[in-house]
Amino acid sequence: MLLPDGPIAVVCEWIEDYVVLYHGRPPELVSVRHRESSQGPWTLADLIRDGGLSHLLSRWNRYGRRTKARLCTNAGLKPGDSDAAGLRKACADGDTDRLRAFAEKMAPKLGADCEAVVAFLACLRIDDDRPKRRDIAAVQAVWLRTPLRELGLDPTRDVDYYERIVEMIVAASSDQPLAPDVLLAHLNRPDALSSRMLQDIQLLNRLVDREMLLSSLRDPLAPGHARSTPPTRMRRKLEAGGFGPTAVHRAQRLRAAWYAFSRAVQDGTSADIEQVRDYVLEQAEASETRTQGHEQYGLKMAEDLRARFESTGDAAARRLGVGPRLLMGCALELTDECQIWWSPEGEVDLS
Repeated sequence: MLLPDGPIAVVCEWIEDYVVLYHGRPPELVSVRHRESSQGPWTLADLIRDGGLSHLLSRWNRYGRRTKARLCTNAGLKPGDSDAAGLRKACADGDTDRLRAFAEKMAPKLGADCEAVVAFLACLRIDDDRPKRRDIAAVQAVWLRTPLRELGLDPTRDVDYYERIVEMIVAASSDQPLAPDVLLAHLNRPDALSSRMLQDIQLLNRLVDREMLLSSLRDPLAPGHARSTPPTRMRRKLEAGGFGPTAVHRAQRLRAAWYAFSRAVQDGTSADIEQVRDYVLEQAEASETRTQGHEQYGLKMAEDLRARFESTGDAAARRLGVGPRLLMGCALELTDECQIWWSPEGEVDLS
């Protein structure tokens, strides 16, 4: 969205992992799939079963076959004209004969009509060169440098700007109240609701457009600077629990790290996300019980919870596949979901 001919907006965590909106072009449904290198490249069967193609097809059908579709993954594709790499090439080339051959093979497994699969594959693109999980932040931060220069911003602070963008996406990916002035601003812009997919006003909660992104990047990082969007539930709860600005900022980064990790392991092979969440909630309950008698017990509770994660870090990492930092990030996501509190519920205004 930082480039003039790029997307005009994205809608996060709606229909698919995200929906990309363009000017004068159909929207694009995007599914993101992580795969560990130890699992090898995606095969055609894998893409159908675990790689998101079935889900993409169902969403494409649901919305009238008026969108494009894209599958993004960090794993390679098994070579061969009749395997996953061959499908990627046929889609990119628009080779109708090859697409029909693939559709005839895939339709029974997708539970769909062959002609529908042909039409779906004709608008599908597969990107299999996305960075590995550990490299995502570094790669994306480096990519930001050129747009930052064009905007007159300091390219040496690429990581800071990348983290700010991640924070925006995290906020847009969770349900939170929409500020009245933001709502009115969108309603007064005819182009904001030009797509039929944006007729539901609730989508504005999950929308990040170019104007919002540029405004955020140009907004200096200064304590107490007016926010263009309302504080997240997590921020309100942490502040009610006695957390200062520095602690809140670090919490946002931890939550962003957990968000990126949990989205990357949708296949469940690296970590059982629900098992991690249950473990974190159990530890948070124990910390709350131990510290609840203190005034503004949120800080004591956080200290106790952090100590629990660190003392069991190696065992938890072996059992759950994550370390103390991500466990704390998970706790902060559960905070935003109103499953973990850092002060009595009545002390937090979530209106």
